[in-house]
Amino acid sequence: MPPGTLIHTGSDHARSTSLTLTAYDESHYEKSAISDIKQIKTAQDRGFNIWLSVQGLGDIEVISSVGKEFGIDPMALEDIINTDQRTKMEEWGNQLFLVFHHFFFDVSSAKLDSVQVSIIVGSGYVLSFIEGDSDPFGDVRGRIQSAKGRIRRMGPGYLCHALMDSVVDGYFHVLEDIAGVIEDVEIEVIRGPQESTLHRLYGLKRELVMFRKGVWPLRDVAYKLERGDIGVISEDMGVFFRDIRDHTIHVTDTIGAFGEIVSGMLETYMSIISNRMNDVMKVLTMFASIFIPLTFVAGVYGMNFEYMPELSWRWGYYGVLSLMALMSASMAFYFRIKRWI
Repeated sequence: MPPGTLIHTGSDHARSTSLTLTAYDESHYEKSAISDIKQIKTAQDRGFNIWLSVQGLGDIEVISSVGKEFGIDPMALEDIINTDQRTKMEEWGNQLFLVFHHFFFDVSSAKLDSVQVSIIVGSGYVLSFIEGDSDPFGDVRGRIQSAKGRIRRMGPGYLCHALMDSVVDGYFHVLEDIAGVIEDVEIEVIRGPQESTLHRLYGLKRELVMFRKGVWPLRDVAYKLERGDIGVISEDMGVFFRDIRDHTIHVTDTIGAFGEIVSGMLETYMSIISNRMNDVMKVLTMFASIFIPLTFVAGVYGMNFEYMPELSWRWGYYGVLSLMALMSASMAFYFRIKRWI
């Protein structure tokens, strides 16, 4: 298809798209679910800061109407509904376009999942697009409603920071859940690993790589925002985005530390399995060492020569058995002295 064609590639094709409009300033707050995009114009004309939250990306017509209302470039709209984008920041005219990912971790299955979050910042407004039912911005809504902090006094740049910060703070909850799973697997490795333990370790390693891949580019995005040379982001916002960059560095460092722990557990697992194999081979070698001389004696007296002097001995059979028992006991006693058994 030509560039800019709107084709949704996410997982919630059947989900309808809902629009939530939040209009606020230092002394005013209102929130409403809207069905007509024209309602946004009324709030803008009254001079309020606008936050339009678009939940669910399955309805292409609604997404397209939002794009027309705010003059969003078709290429940016294509990236919004094509939900496998890498984390990035782009400037489209007088708009700032951000893409990053909200991660969540299922402890029971030890699986990491994510949804794409897209944010567009313009003059007097912020648009957020997120797929599915996940909503990482509940605390931001609460702060706007309760007028806590500086969020009601600041413009769209600070709201953009608040939304990003809310998602990044969620990364620490994911790290806590992963840390709990790592502790459980570590105990399992020490007590006695099974084949399922190896699958869990490789699964954790894979999820950590995915997590790091999604978080790492956000450091560069935060650094660019920190420098304050973005048109719609004022220079005094740099200190706030520096805080986000510090958090992303902390997250990526912790992910790296977790990766080293998992790699160490993999080495421990392989060492334990190798030691088990060595113990088995030691036992088999001892049995073989004991029975090889017995096999030699049995082979000698199993030869069908007519003139073997021992064949005519009255107590020859019992003598050979006694010799074989003595040889076995002697070798077992020697192995015991050497502490091989």
